Amino acid sequence: MRYAFFLIVLSIIGCTNSSNDNSVDLNQVAKASGSRNLDSIAAVTVVQDFFKAFDEKNIKKIDSLFIPSMKIVHHNGATTNTAEMIKIISETKDWWPRKRTLTNYEFTSNSNLSILGFKNEVTFSLPSNKSVYEPYIETWIFEKLDNRWTAIRCHYSKITVEKHSEEVK
Repeated sequence: MRYAFFLIVLSIIGCTNSSNDNSVDLNQVAKASGSRNLDSIAAVTVVQDFFKAFDEKNIKKIDSLFIPSMKIVHHNGATTNTAEMIKIISETKDWWPRKRTLTNYEFTSNSNLSILGFKNEVTFSLPSNKSVYEPYIETWIFEKLDNRWTAIRCHYSKITVEKHSEEVK
């Protein structure tokens, strides 16, 4: 029963998330549930704040959210750090409008490290009323630095199949 509030909060976050501002008031949640669940809410908030900034090409906000050594492993295997990612974003000319939904959060943590997994579904609006749907599974690793959860690594994979197989094709 003590986890019921936590599950309800995560369900609401997952069901209502889009590119709108979905920041969570951590003080309000702390009063309602105690500080035990704040770690997961803090990690989800970082992810939501990042994607809001990313979709808006707000590189100042992205720079403030990540440490310089943040490592991003992209779905195609390429890796970037914060500065490299900001450069790529700022140089991208065709930044298509998009709608994003973040769901299926899974969180695990100890006192200094935490892992947040989730599904990231993006639908891009292209010219001529075309749209492209891109679903991903993401895993973010956080470290507690200066008493706050800081993203140190992100890996995301494009969902290309629904069922895994070890068959060689």
